[in-house]
Amino acid sequence: LFSGWYRECGIIPHTTDIDIAILASEYTSSIEKTFRNDDRMKLYWILGKVASIKGTESPDDSLELSVYMNDVKYDVFTLYDSGDSSWVGGMVVQTKTKLRWTYPKLKGLCSAELLGELFYVPCNSLEFITTDYGSTWFKVFHTSKYVWHKSGSNIKTVGKWTDKEWPYVYQLFN
Repeated sequence: LFSGWYRECGIIPHTTDIDIAILASEYTSSIEKTFRNDDRMKLYWILGKVASIKGTESPDDSLELSVYMNDVKYDVFTLYDSGDSSWVGGMVVQTKTKLRWTYPKLKGLCSAELLGELFYVPCNSLEFITTDYGSTWFKVFHTSKYVWHKSGSNIKTVGKWTDKEWPYVYQLFN
């Protein structure tokens, strides 16, 4: 959604899903409850870890929730603040590999219009886009040639989930 808004002023026509991010500091368990209970959505999976901290839930490591709505998959990532930068986690499910996409420090949220709707985007949007896609971010890179866990310049492998962790960090729903 973000790169489509910035680069093409619309939704990328050849994409297969829509990626959205929430701030880790704003995560609440009501997000998951909504995805589970809203008849317009079908919860597909929950990836990553949610830790219970003094009776409240906060995303602990690489949290991602995915839902289908009107046959479109929405991936909701969690953006973590790590001091001088930000990051989003992910995983290659088949190998239990943990990934991290590192971004510049978020310098606030600004509103942007896309298809007549307002969305919040990083105020330093160009820094985020350049970090993801490089200095040629403005060139169309067809989805069929983009390997989500290899093509970005800001991706690194940060370990593997253990067999003990796996049932808690990989939840697939039918």
